[in-house]
Amino acid sequence: MKVASHRAQALLAAIASAIIIVLSGCGGGDGEPSGARFVRSIPIGGPDARPLDVIIDSNRTLYVLAAGSWQVKKYTITGALLGDFIDFLQPTAANFGPNQDIYLVSPDVGRVAVFDLAGQRKAELETALPSGTRAYGVAADAAGQVYLWAVDELASPMAWNILLCTGGTCSLLVSGGPTTPIPTGEQQRGMAVDREGNIYYPDPNNDRIVVFDPLAQQGWTIGSPGSAPGELNEPHDVAVDLRGDIYVADSGNDRIQKFSREGEFLFTVGGPGTADGQFQSPQGVAVDSLGFIVVADTGNNRVQVFVEF
Repeated sequence: MKVASHRAQALLAAIASAIIIVLSGCGGGDGEPSGARFVRSIPIGGPDARPLDVIIDSNRTLYVLAAGSWQVKKYTITGALLGDFIDFLQPTAANFGPNQDIYLVSPDVGRVAVFDLAGQRKAELETALPSGTRAYGVAADAAGQVYLWAVDELASPMAWNILLCTGGTCSLLVSGGPTTPIPTGEQQRGMAVDREGNIYYPDPNNDRIVVFDPLAQQGWTIGSPGSAPGELNEPHDVAVDLRGDIYVADSGNDRIQKFSREGEFLFTVGGPGTADGQFQSPQGVAVDSLGFIVVADTGNNRVQVFVEF
């Protein structure tokens, strides 16, 4: 899951790690403080690795979904490669569930796959998907209920939906509307669940993040189309910390944006480019309990690490 702490903890973590930190760009380089500082860049595989998502566990170990190499790679927060953790066909999204089990999906695999932190498959927790369903995003709540961002290819026209999978069965939770085939390399559709059970997911048709309360069966939105601070262009992933603050991989604007739990814009990290602290179509974002922000910088074939101040 994805959590962040207060400023003092983040600064102590940075000092303890003996990290020299450099202020990252803000909103494409307007010179204003962004609220997060660049820590390091971690190259991921070769030029076609295509990291689509990244998650971070309680030990600050990173799990990177490299779609181009069909693997989940495991790194320390300092960038040391611990190995190819899981071989999986075109992985697009992952998230932690109960006991930090890893829930993993691919549009080319007709199930939600589950692994423990040692990389051992937990088949008893897996769910087969309905015929014609291609899953691009996944999240799991504390009770083990699984939510999917998925495309129904049997619908005419094709439709993207949010599915709820429990007890080995998936059912429609939210109808997203018509869609066209999703291009290879742009397939991440990350999701998140907060401590209250609300789910967060990108709405690609309207350039926004939707928040949905499954109990109340009602939702609200964050962001609107555009490139100004607080506006979104093709958001691909969303993370939520313990306070309920929201981090969005604003892929079309080549940046990460942070919002309060009420949806108020707080700050921007990065901007277009290839230098440290800049992005090309970042598709995955995660946060941890010490204020580290970890980004799958897809177009630059790397993961970048930041820390909030």
